[in-house]
Amino acid sequence: MPEIIAAMDEPAVSDIMAVAVAQAGTLGNGGSTSFGPFTASYGASATFSGGSVKLFTPNVVQIANLTLNYTVSFNLSFDLSSIIPNFYFPGVKVKIFKKWFVIIPAFTIDWPTVTIPVSYSDKVTFSANFALQTTFDGTSWHVKTVILGMPALQIGPAASAILVLIGAAAGPVLLAVPFIGLAGVSVVGSITTALGISGVTNLLHLVLNPFLAGRTFELYNQPKHFQLLPAVAPVSPPVFINLTSVAAAVVNNGEPELELSVDIAP
Repeated sequence: MPEIIAAMDEPAVSDIMAVAVAQAGTLGNGGSTSFGPFTASYGASATFSGGSVKLFTPNVVQIANLTLNYTVSFNLSFDLSSIIPNFYFPGVKVKIFKKWFVIIPAFTIDWPTVTIPVSYSDKVTFSANFALQTTFDGTSWHVKTVILGMPALQIGPAASAILVLIGAAAGPVLLAVPFIGLAGVSVVGSITTALGISGVTNLLHLVLNPFLAGRTFELYNQPKHFQLLPAVAPVSPPVFINLTSVAAAVVNNGEPELELSVDIAP
């Protein structure tokens, strides 16, 4: 039988979870990937906010309507030759006087690699189940919630918006490429078609999933050596106890509650 039992109902756990979510702070993620003719380097930052808690026995804390606020920056690079054929000029001989000619020799333009920068900020709201986890690090007890699986993120609208941004950002980049001229308009369409909604969606998942995979929020943190009573001047020293074990579970005694069971020793 535990020597100390503390219980919290769903509103109380929601309040604690709100603090834990805020304390997660701003998270970062970056890397690079290749798909088809494209190489994308990316960086992202994200914060969590909101969410309401429901408890399910014996071990599940469900957080509904948790919001992931994020900003992503992409540098999308590709060889233009993978989108449009290299330009070939066959050469020409032009007569300028009766006996004089100007010869323009044949040449080929090997299109360069170009980079399109895009930044985008948005938020996505989701629900997820978390399992309770209790750990001891040698000095303190921790009770955390650990996400179970990967929640579904509805990022189709964001992918559509990013694809539009890529098309708009491609125009100025292509204008700087010699000889591309009016072909740049069709090239923009070729780029967005080659990427497609599915390509941008997969890229967004690659960027955002690390913010969720294995995500934990800490609900409780207590040193093992716990001050039970403060010192009373001038003769009574503080009274300490040791928390020898801490266990967390969801119980239902008429309503679901998060229960902490604690064993102590002098």
